[in-house]
Amino acid sequence: MSGFFIFNTMAEKRSDKKRGLTYLIFSLVVLILIVIFRPVPIIEESEALVYKGEISRIYESGQKDVSLEMKNGMHFYINQGLEKGLVLDSLVTKYEGKMVEVKYPDYWTLLDAKNEHKHLSKLSFNGEVIYSEFEKDQKD
Repeated sequence: MSGFFIFNTMAEKRSDKKRGLTYLIFSLVVLILIVIFRPVPIIEESEALVYKGEISRIYESGQKDVSLEMKNGMHFYINQGLEKGLVLDSLVTKYEGKMVEVKYPDYWTLLDAKNEHKHLSKLSFNGEVIYSEFEKDQKD
C-alpha cells in the first residue's frame, strides 16, 4: 500500500508541474499579444513629440494609410487616412518637397520594434492644419 501512495504522490507532483508550466506558457503568450497589439495611445497635443522637416515622398501603405517619408529618412503614417477624407494625389501635389510640422506620440510596439514608422497625430504646413486627431482641431 505504501508503494501505491508514493507512486500516486509522484504522479500528482508531475501533474502539478505540467499545470504550472501550462499556466506560465499561456501567461507569456497573453503578455506578448498585449505588447504586440496594444493600441496607439490617445494623447493631448501638449504631450506630443514634434518634428519639423521636408517631405520627400507621400504614398499609400497598409490598409488605406497615408505614409510620409521625410528627407532625413524618418517615416510617419496616418492610420486609414484615405478613409478619413485625405486625397493622396492632392497631398502629393501640395506638400511633397515642402517643410511641414508633424506631431506624434512617444509610442513603441513590437510590430515595429525599430520604431521606423511613427503614428502621425497632427500634420501642419505654414500654420494650416492638414490633418489632426486632436479634439481642439476637429471641425464641427
